[in-house]
Amino acid sequence: MDRDNPIIGFLQIVLALNFLVEERTGTEPLLSNATYSYGIPTPAWDWDDIGRAIEGIEFTLDALPQHRAAYLKDCLAAYALMVREGQGDDIPYAERVATYLQVPGERVAGTVIEALECDLRSLLVDAGYPDDLSVAIPQWREDKALRRDQLVKEAQSLLRRAREETDRKVSPLPNEHTVALSFPKNYPSRGHSDYYRDYQGRVFLNGDIRWEMASLKHYVCHEVFPGHQAFSASREQEYRAGDRGRRSRRSGANP
Repeated sequence: MDRDNPIIGFLQIVLALNFLVEERTGTEPLLSNATYSYGIPTPAWDWDDIGRAIEGIEFTLDALPQHRAAYLKDCLAAYALMVREGQGDDIPYAERVATYLQVPGERVAGTVIEALECDLRSLLVDAGYPDDLSVAIPQWREDKALRRDQLVKEAQSLLRRAREETDRKVSPLPNEHTVALSFPKNYPSRGHSDYYRDYQGRVFLNGDIRWEMASLKHYVCHEVFPGHQAFSASREQEYRAGDRGRRSRRSGANP
């Protein structure tokens, strides 16, 4: 690990952690190595190596401006937890919430849960479902689930509408930007997106799970427009205009 340059040392940790998590899950949680080069090789570290690197770099971050050092230390706390998960530790949910989201992992009061259950039960009964949440919720989910052909149709429709609304309400996107949707089986997560140079993107929606319209709409907007895909295309557009100093990992040259 580079101890003389805390930013390089921090980036080495991120690259190594990103690689190990991708090996285990099939998705890159922290950086996109498919598109960009970060100027340094990915260290061939195991989980223990990353853990030691995290411990060794924390004090060097104090040389940075205070607000930046505090942010990076918060990130390191999350990375340390990811290392523990990678090593097989069974980490309590409350601890994961408190570390990753930085909110207290406190249980919701029973009275609040009871009130929510009462409201939900009333809404489901009004909609014609049984007065039993254990029966009504599965029935509601089954009724609202999008079947395979319907899922593809609705996802494509949402994609078109999201792009139109992003162009109109947020910022015009590059005309060349295209996003391909696919619905793989045996996928390790609910979904994922990646972006390649030349305004080409892909979005994967797990074809094995049930999707309701609300969750599908959220996912398309989050991953595509005005979310990650829109951001990546805008970033490439800025680069092409000379506003950013990124270098393509795939070609090793400027796009």
